[in-house]
Amino acid sequence: CGDSPIDALDFIRQFETKASFDRGYYTGPIGYIGTDSADIFVAIRSALITNYNNDFVDEKNVVVKRPQSKVSIFAGAGIVKGSTVQGEWTETSHKLGVMSSIFPPSPVTLQIASIPNVAWSTAFIEELVRCGVTQFYICPGSRNTPLTAAIYKSTRSNTGVVRAISVHDERGAGFRALGYSRQNGRPAAIVTSSGTAVANLYPSVVES
Repeated sequence: CGDSPIDALDFIRQFETKASFDRGYYTGPIGYIGTDSADIFVAIRSALITNYNNDFVDEKNVVVKRPQSKVSIFAGAGIVKGSTVQGEWTETSHKLGVMSSIFPPSPVTLQIASIPNVAWSTAFIEELVRCGVTQFYICPGSRNTPLTAAIYKSTRSNTGVVRAISVHDERGAGFRALGYSRQNGRPAAIVTSSGTAVANLYPSVVES
């Protein structure tokens, strides 16, 4: 339960029990014990399969169709002396990314999107990745937030395959994408805001 076990258990009781948060069965020892040998290890990744029998009505009184089953991925992190919040979060994200990359994206993701832009961006990025575009250069802006969020989700579900780099200058992003394309023989995608931001990509287009 961490370092030290007593403090870790007290923390769990204080912040998880009162909040009615149930971890469920997400980790534990697994292995075998024989008459003359044993092999036991701790599983810090797991998956839970939930079967559904019917659809449900959301808060807007809209009938949402469920799949016949759903796979939920879980991962844990060992909190020890020297652990940092960012470090453990990054490690857990990598663990989840490796497991989730096994499963294809669920179409339900698009159906439950908060706004059409989120659904469109998710589908668009997934299709780019499926077609082999795995390098993204992002120039952040409020108007490209749905695309940026979709790319971030893709980097987590395709760990080690999809890469995203934040670039503050559109002109620089264009030349970085051009260099990547020439070096690797495959295209890279650039995400910018609207307006004159797109015009700053023109010099790299001329060079290509």
